[in-house]
Amino acid sequence: MNDDEKFFNAARITPLAMEVHKDCIGDISRKFAKGNRFPYFQRVVFEDDRKNTWWLTYMVKSKSDKKKGHMYTFCYTMYEVQKKKEDGSNKYDGNTGKGVLLFDPIAMNKKLNGEHINVMFVVNDIIPHAFNRYTQRYLKPKGKENIEFQRKVESMMARWGHFDVFGDVSSDKHGDYPYDVFMIGGGMLRGQMETGNLIRFYTYVDGDMMFDNQVERQDEMRKEYYEWMRKGMFDVNNKH
Repeated sequence: MNDDEKFFNAARITPLAMEVHKDCIGDISRKFAKGNRFPYFQRVVFEDDRKNTWWLTYMVKSKSDKKKGHMYTFCYTMYEVQKKKEDGSNKYDGNTGKGVLLFDPIAMNKKLNGEHINVMFVVNDIIPHAFNRYTQRYLKPKGKENIEFQRKVESMMARWGHFDVFGDVSSDKHGDYPYDVFMIGGGMLRGQMETGNLIRFYTYVDGDMMFDNQVERQDEMRKEYYEWMRKGMFDVNNKH
C-alpha cells in the first residue's frame, strides 16, 4: 500500500467508524463516568468491507480531564513487516514487526463534511521501528515490554503531544520535510510524505537522550499545548 492509498483508506472507512462511534458513545461515556484509574481506555473493534480490523479507541488521560469532559478518540489498524537485512546475514532488520495507521475519525469526519477545524487532518503511519524503539527504550525498563500490542499503542497515545522541540534535523534519511513530535519524557522523529496528509513516524527517543534546551522547550510547549487542548477541541460534549 503506497502513501496515497494509506491516507485514502482511512478517509474511506471514516463513515463506518462514525457509525460505530454513534452506536457506542453513550455506553462508552457511562463507563468513563465510573472509571477511576487514569489514563483510562475503552476499545471498540470493527471490520471494514475488506476484512481489515480497526480499533476505535477512547481515552481520558486524567481525573482533571474527566471532570472537564475531555475525551480523546483515535482509530487505527495494524500492519506487519517482515524485512531481512541486506547484508546476507538472513537476520531481520530493525523495521520488522507491527506498525499502525492511526487517525482521529471525528476530525476526519469534519474534514470530509467541509466543517472548519483549526488543525490539518493527517493519517499517522507509525512504523514497526518506532514501536521497537519505544518498547526497548520506554517499556522494557518498566518491565512492560511484553504487554499486548494494543496496550503499546495506548501507552504511546497517552504520552502524545505535537511540539517541535528538536531543532535542526537532517532530512537526508527521513524525507524532505522533517518534523518532530514531543512525548512526555521523550519524543519521536517524523517526516511528512509527498501525499501531504500522511505523517510517518520513524523512531522514538527517550528523555535522557535529549539536550537540555530541548527539555526546557518541551516544558514550555507542554503548557501551551494543554491550554490549546482545553479550548474544547476534545470535549466529549462537542457535536460528533
